Amino acid sequence: MTLRELRERVEAATGADRGIDGHLAVLAGWEWHGDGSVDEHEEFAGHWVQLGFPTNGSFGKRGPGLCDCHTIDPRYGNADDAPCYTASLDAAIALVEAKGFGGHSHTVIDTTGAATAEVWPWGKERPSITRGNGATPALALIAALLMALEQKEQDNG
Repeated sequence: MTLRELRERVEAATGADRGIDGHLAVLAGWEWHGDGSVDEHEEFAGHWVQLGFPTNGSFGKRGPGLCDCHTIDPRYGNADDAPCYTASLDAAIALVEAKGFGGHSHTVIDTTGAATAEVWPWGKERPSITRGNGATPALALIAALLMALEQKEQDNG
């Protein structure tokens, strides 16, 4: 799934979505070890391995002392599930920061109750600000991040 496709899916979401969370986890560097796709990870047997833990990317085949893909053990970076980015503003902020951006989100006081958010790259004297919209503050912040990452990808490509 491209950044644009993921952003469009986030913008269309009306609330928390574990399928979107799976794609965001991959963007954050997590790996899905199990049956089924990242989109359907809640419906299938498996677990997530966090960023920074060694992996060879093949289900059930990890080195000695690493995840054996049969037991959940935080020492090896295993988790039953990835963070709930679309449901938690704290998780969304952590994702924004992990991707090298700062940001904030707020609910717009209007009839729709929509939210808007801004992100900007850290370490720039005159940073460019990217704005995103979503049904909730977490979704708006994620939409802004994905839009900023799209722009960064276009600038570098």
